[in-house]
Amino acid sequence: MPTDASVHRVVATVTGTPVGDIDTLTWSPADAHFAEPLPMLFAHDGPELDAFAELTALIGFCVASRRLPRMRVTLLAPGERNPRYAASAAYAQALAEHVVPSQLRAHPSDRLPVLLGPSLGGLATLHAEWTHPGTFGGLLMLSGSFFTPELDPQERGFEFWDEVVGFVERVHTEPAPSRPQVALGWGTEEENQFNNALMAARLGELGLPVHTATVENGHNFTCWRDLLYLLLPDLLTRTWMPRT
Repeated sequence: MPTDASVHRVVATVTGTPVGDIDTLTWSPADAHFAEPLPMLFAHDGPELDAFAELTALIGFCVASRRLPRMRVTLLAPGERNPRYAASAAYAQALAEHVVPSQLRAHPSDRLPVLLGPSLGGLATLHAEWTHPGTFGGLLMLSGSFFTPELDPQERGFEFWDEVVGFVERVHTEPAPSRPQVALGWGTEEENQFNNALMAARLGELGLPVHTATVENGHNFTCWRDLLYLLLPDLLTRTWMPRT
């Protein structure tokens, strides 16, 4: 596992976006020159996934063992999580047109970045690429909140129900605007298992390369930690090191 001395951590705030300031923390190998192009992974709920689901520990292990190439990871602080992640056009614009370009200017890359997120952050992951196609080369969605009226009537009281359901309906009725590598994972003891299975099937129908995994757990960080180990190294390999 990486030690504090083996990595750099850079804190930055992207200002002037359509949803206000977005705080980031970027993890890099300590021997990486600031101008060295390295692949970039972005993570919704990044600080929480790092603290409770061992995100950068997993990346550090995979890089140290040469399973994955040297890379950078940008942890995206959620801020006002529900209004940002619930299929918000303003947040998707902030991410695609402000945060990603700003981060890639500061930390250059020669490959399309990958985006991941859990729960509403998983929904926001798909929404960002759907509304700004070509921004990301790979998407990982963990227990995504892909609500439908038929499968999730218990969520009707959620304040952004219409936005979420409206976007999910778009995915189920529109052609895919881009073809990123995709992975979805969920727990077999959570309510979102059914809408995640339906979304995985739909993205496969649209011709996207989809890998899935499940674990016997609920809607929590332990579930997402285990799913990261099952899905993330493969997704990054498919996105950044495709077989010729």
